[in-house]
Amino acid sequence: PAGEQALASSAVPTVQLIGGAAGSAAAGAMANLLGFGHGVEPAAAYAVGPWLFGAFTPLALIAFAAAWRLGRR
Repeated sequence: PAGEQALASSAVPTVQLIGGAAGSAAAGAMANLLGFGHGVEPAAAYAVGPWLFGAFTPLALIAFAAAWRLGRR
């Protein structure tokens, strides 16, 4: 409806900002759990970095599948 255009147009950036904040918080928490809480040395980053990346791969695949499904409608 014409009366809800402003509300609908502001929802997209709001959801993007919330998603970015939640993702950053989750990545920071996971990094702390993996041992990055006391500083990062190159050897530790090389050893633990792939685990940090891999921990969020399932979430990315779920999001991709959801976007694919919604895009096909």
